[in-house]
Amino acid sequence: MKQTLLFFLLSFITLSLSAQITFGPETVVEEFNPELIFDLKKDFDVSNITDLDQMFIWNVETVEAPPEWKFYICDLNLCYAPGTTFVEADAANTIAGDSTKVMNFHLLASGTEGYGKYIWNLTAVNDPSDVIASVELELTATLTVDISEEDIENITIFPNPVSDYFNIKNPNGAATQIVLYDVLGKQVRTYDAHGVSNFYMGDVQSGRYFARIFDESGKSLKVVRIVKR
Repeated sequence: MKQTLLFFLLSFITLSLSAQITFGPETVVEEFNPELIFDLKKDFDVSNITDLDQMFIWNVETVEAPPEWKFYICDLNLCYAPGTTFVEADAANTIAGDSTKVMNFHLLASGTEGYGKYIWNLTAVNDPSDVIASVELELTATLTVDISEEDIENITIFPNPVSDYFNIKNPNGAATQIVLYDVLGKQVRTYDAHGVSNFYMGDVQSGRYFARIFDESGKSLKVVRIVKR
């Protein structure tokens, strides 16, 4: 009888802890350039939705990743060296009641392309197999594709002159940002060209402008003169 009561008591504590601590966002999917981003940092909120202090430990499972990739964790106590995949009870995190704190996952891709999937678990202090909450990261590192002179030459803006909207012909998605300047060199507007080809200019005064077109690394590809009717 006592064993039965103890079992139900432990089950209740486990369920309660799972309902008291949240961890998110639950899923992160991101693509980045490992030549431009040396340390990819992702923030995760840990929330205690009760009015009592709660404790937890954590572990990270590498489902798949290039061998050159390393990660490190900054929890509520400190930042650990790359290669640390878990903490034990003597390094448990404590979060105060009715509070939210931030922990960080850092990926060091070492300039290497590839795909990585990681699962970061918060677990009970007395039982690391008891998962309280988890987040999943899917990260893809892609190096910048060389842009040919022909592709740059073929980037065009039309119609020109512009009434309300202009479009961009963007071979291979080389152009990722358009910055509009007036004839005095003052920046008028910035457009995000990732997967977008139609841009509004109807509220810009009539006159002559210059559109400087950039790639994802911030390199200026070309400048196009625009006339706004």
